[in-house]
Amino acid sequence: MAPYGGTKAAVNILANVAHQELANDGIRTVALAPGLTSTPGMRDIVNDDHIERVAAHYPGGRIGQPEDLVALTAFLCSDAANHLSGSVIFVRPPINGS
Repeated sequence: MAPYGGTKAAVNILANVAHQELANDGIRTVALAPGLTSTPGMRDIVNDDHIERVAAHYPGGRIGQPEDLVALTAFLCSDAANHLSGSVIFVRPPINGS
């Protein structure tokens, strides 16, 4: 889990550093942290028992679907989010305090 945790931390820092470096050029940066989301890649590496355990803590008792991120992503790409940058948006409830 160390490499996985390290890469998540790196993305969090990258969102802020990219913001600092690019904001003056009008470029906004936001990282999305969607939690467990049903994708072919996720299904290749996560077993059904893990998915069920995680889903029990998510709204509606299910893991995320790619389409759950569409409205948020559209908002972030719109002018309505023009003052949001350098942030990480967590799109899931915490699991066991994490």
